[in-house]
Amino acid sequence: MAKRTLLKISLLLFLPTLCFGEDAMTLYQRGVSASEGRRFQEALNFLEKAITLDPHQAKFYHRKGLCYRGLERLTEAVEAFERSISLDSSQSIVFENLGVTYYEMGHYKRAIPPLQRVITHSPNRSLPYTLLGAAYLALLKNQEAQEALKKAIQINPKEMRARHYLGLYYARERSYQKAIDEFQKALELQPNFETEMNLGYVYFQVTHYPEAEKAFQRALSMNPRDAEVYYYLGRIEEKKRDDQSAIRAFQTALQVNPNHLGSLYQMGLVYLKTGKVHPSIPLFLRVIELSPGHIGAHYNLTEAYRQLGKVEDAAQELNVFEELSRIQDEIDFVARRRVWEFESPETQAILGELLLKARRYPEALNAIQSAIASGKEDAETYHHLGLVSMKMGKTEEAIQALRKTLEVEPDHLGAHRTLLLLYTQERRHPESRREEEIIQRLEQQEK
Repeated sequence: MAKRTLLKISLLLFLPTLCFGEDAMTLYQRGVSASEGRRFQEALNFLEKAITLDPHQAKFYHRKGLCYRGLERLTEAVEAFERSISLDSSQSIVFENLGVTYYEMGHYKRAIPPLQRVITHSPNRSLPYTLLGAAYLALLKNQEAQEALKKAIQINPKEMRARHYLGLYYARERSYQKAIDEFQKALELQPNFETEMNLGYVYFQVTHYPEAEKAFQRALSMNPRDAEVYYYLGRIEEKKRDDQSAIRAFQTALQVNPNHLGSLYQMGLVYLKTGKVHPSIPLFLRVIELSPGHIGAHYNLTEAYRQLGKVEDAAQELNVFEELSRIQDEIDFVARRRVWEFESPETQAILGELLLKARRYPEALNAIQSAIASGKEDAETYHHLGLVSMKMGKTEEAIQALRKTLEVEPDHLGAHRTLLLLYTQERRHPESRREEEIIQRLEQQEK
């Protein structure tokens, strides 16, 4: 009997916790504690409960956004930060985190307004200027990037990242000695892998190979599992005319990353120039499989087939090479003639279409997404987005883009045909049958 009484008392003591729980602020504090311990999913559970009890606290959503960033769920992080701002737009730290998140997503243009807002409220902080400069640099707005980065350094001469990005700016402008100076200053402030790599790359560009090799070796000591380091060490061995050492370096890069494009291609070139034609062919074929628009691989595969007397294969590859070269000329022409409006949605859409034809799918995707983000939302642009997404194996994204095409232009025959192909591949039979019927109707109308 005593044990039963004790059990009842224990249950009664526990019931208030089950019924009433903790208040929103306590749950929020528990979420903060969990997130500071990098237990982000646990933190999100507490924060969701806190928001359910009190959905009007801006800091709850800000912390939620930080947790999503910790989990690399960046789209959800943006939504949380924007919700926080809608409740309280006075907190510049939220704008800063929103800008950083957009930058991490590659949405550089969207990163700029929140970072500018931070600078307006906190003009004496170096970090927002650094991030703004990095965003401008990614958008090829070199003058704006230089101004922002120099301002960051003026505020804080020890802002390592600002010096790193300023080095990238000078490298892009081919002011190589200034780039070297900035990279070296950044490394004095904080040795790091990325800056050593870029320092090595600049030394390589100006043919200072001993200095380049030292920089890459220092980078290698920081990260021995990076294929790019071995690739450049291999390139340096090529410059020394030590083909065997070059091949060993490229092989090591491919052990780290079997799909490292540069190492596959350069190793193929070394084999081809040293008369080892047969082993060069699978390397060039692999490059083309990974990057169908790689002009150099098509050209050198043509040469390899020619040397082996494979006339038909050589002719086929030559045709592809000439077509890709023609498209590249068009891309260069558009970039030159429209340089003053290079970032306009119309120019980005044109480049996206050309890059799609050139089989350079990641670049095409970036250009088309940039065009759409800037307001170019016509049927053809969405159709091209669907095609490039399909080529990259992003089936659901392709279907979404093609549906957007049909919202703008319901009778777009190309979009219906591509949807039929995707639905058939995915065995979505009802959708496939519906698309077949629509295509038959549209083809009849064309006749």
